[in-house]
Amino acid sequence: MLTFQTAGVAATEVTAIQLNPTNNGISIRLNLQGESQESPQVSMGAQGNRWIADITNVQLRLPGDGGFRQANPAPGVASVALTPLTATSVRLVVTGEGGSLTGKPDPTQ
Repeated sequence: MLTFQTAGVAATEVTAIQLNPTNNGISIRLNLQGESQESPQVSMGAQGNRWIADITNVQLRLPGDGGFRQANPAPGVASVALTPLTATSVRLVVTGEGGSLTGKPDPTQ
């Protein structure tokens, strides 16, 4: 499950990522700050043991080198990575330890 939590600034920026294990895998919350003219748009799909979500209309503003990666955040999940695609889009990749993965955005959280 992918959730967005927003606060007000000028352009929509991903400022933090939170991973929480659940009974069904993992919940991923992207903390967003700002309000652009366009809401974040998510396109997603599975490729083998990876679930990929491309999120447009956001900028990645994480501490450090700008990307995020965590290995083994939950049982059955080998890694979670968030990287910039363009100046206004990011890619979230969740890699499973076997089998296919499913996911859905939950903008209400």
